[in-house]
Amino acid sequence: MNTIRFFRKVIRPESPVSFSLLLIICLSILFSGCSDMKPGDDFDPVELVSPLMGTDSEFRLSNGNTYPAIALP
Repeated sequence: MNTIRFFRKVIRPESPVSFSLLLIICLSILFSGCSDMKPGDDFDPVELVSPLMGTDSEFRLSNGNTYPAIALP
């Protein structure tokens, strides 16, 4: 019973001051992670792509060859 009352107070605060305080805290936590990149850091997703994939199968299936793995689904 006590936990239900607690969650009712957290989810539906009775005073507008507590709601605005909760909103400010949530928004500050949300936007604090948005400024992680520095102005000089450039992210290039092309560097994460390897166009040649290895087969790494059994020896009788020609182990270690590479093939171009770029295709459309």
